[in-house]
Amino acid sequence: MNLLIPLYVHPAEDPGAWHRLITGVSRTYAVVLNPANGPGRAPDPAFAKAAEALRAAGARLLGYLDTDYGAREPAEITADLRRHQEWYAVDGCFLDQSPAAPEA
Repeated sequence: MNLLIPLYVHPAEDPGAWHRLITGVSRTYAVVLNPANGPGRAPDPAFAKAAEALRAAGARLLGYLDTDYGAREPAEITADLRRHQEWYAVDGCFLDQSPAAPEA
């Protein structure tokens, strides 16, 4: 069984949790990176270092994207994904707070 891990603690606050994740990456499907409820306004050096270590260990990385239940503009979400890709080299995205209604 492989797990999707959304580790929402900052690497500087709990480096041990990140170290355990890196050493156990073979049991993960992917790791969700969430520096600031998305990529943030600027790259976070601690997350960049953690992303690099995860990638070196063989992890698939997903950037956290909040859709606000369909209220956010698609262009804003796409811009967040591009920042995740540029700053943390993510492989894809994790869409959170996705709308349930078909019209959304």
